[in-house]
Order: sequence, then C-alpha cells, then structure tokens
Amino acid sequence: MKIVVSDAGPLRYLVETGYEGILEALFGSVFVPLRVLAELQHVSTPAKVRAWSSGLPNWITVRNAPAVDEGLNLDPGELEVIALALETHADLLIIDDRAGRSVAASKGLVCMGTLGLLALASRRGLLKFEPALESLLRTNFRASEDLIQAARQLSKA
Repeated sequence: MKIVVSDAGPLRYLVETGYEGILEALFGSVFVPLRVLAELQHVSTPAKVRAWSSGLPNWITVRNAPAVDEGLNLDPGELEVIALALETHADLLIIDDRAGRSVAASKGLVCMGTLGLLALASRRGLLKFEPALESLLRTNFRASEDLIQAARQLSKA
C-alpha cells in the first residue's frame, strides 16, 4: 500500500466539490498532520469542509508531524505536511501550493495537486473530468489555463 500525505488545500477542494471519496478509491488511506486538520476546521473554511473534518472518515489518519524546518518560507501547514511526508517516506504528497511543491520536490518528494488527482481519477473511471473541473472552478480554486489544459490531457491518457 502506498503512503500518501495530504495538505489542506486539495482536501478542502475535494470536499467542497463532493469528490473526496476518490482519495480512498485511489489510495486506500491518507495521512494528514494536526496543522492540516486545524486549517480544515478554521472558521474561514467553508462550513461543508469544517463539518467533514469534524467527523473524518476512517481512511484519514491524523498524525503528529515531526519537527519542521522553520527556515523554509512556507506556512505552518505546508511545513508540517512536508515534514510528515519525509518522516513516513511517503510515496506521494498531495499539495497545490507552488512554493510548497517546489520545496517538497527539492527534498525528493513526489507531488500531485488537486487537478492531478481529478485527472488520475478520471483515467481510472472514478469520475468524469470535465464536470469535476467545472465544479472545482466554482470554488475559489485557481490555476493557470496551461495547468488546466495539461490536466485535461492527463485525464485522457
């Protein structure tokens, strides 16, 4: 079984759009650090996401993150998610933030974002990419047109 660790952003967008179940279908289980759980429960997070995170499904495991590298210019959630991914020797880190992905990749972590997850789920027959993308774009998710086009191509591969 693969070890997968997720940041708050992709979880938030998948829950907002109703596609969070693809994580269990694709990976079986997902680890999140405590800081990510706190972000999902923050008052500024959509109510649907807060409610979901208050009664997490059994395929989500919340873990304490090891000491983080405070020298990195990332928010606390991204610091914890990278630290947890390194500690668990994660096969995949789910993260959207560009700076976080860059740091994670420089540490040898394989990363995938929300669009990549939707494309992978589409290729595996778990969802139809275009309706999922439309739903995602109705949230405050933002991505360049190039990234969206690349995900469209991946969804068909």
